[in-house]
Amino acid sequence: MNKDKIELTQIDKENWRFVLYESKEKKWIGDFVYSPISFVDLSMLIVLTNQEKLKAEQNRQFLIELSEKIRNDFNRFLSRAENRTDYIFIKKTNLKD
Repeated sequence: MNKDKIELTQIDKENWRFVLYESKEKKWIGDFVYSPISFVDLSMLIVLTNQEKLKAEQNRQFLIELSEKIRNDFNRFLSRAENRTDYIFIKKTNLKD
């Protein structure tokens, strides 16, 4: 395993909206789907703030609403986008697909 990369474990998923990961340091990182142009789907990796994580813990609907905000105004969130190459992703097979 590359020691320079941060390992993320998948903890939740909502098809066509987000995949939620958790780091060993208990940070939550969301991979949110958006479309910069018609018929092109991309995703943006964003570290949730402590406030966003708390809201998501209290109500999962918060993540669905956040995914809609990102999808509808992705430019507003680009400054928060993480570089995927800095991470190793571990998928949980027991989550719904």
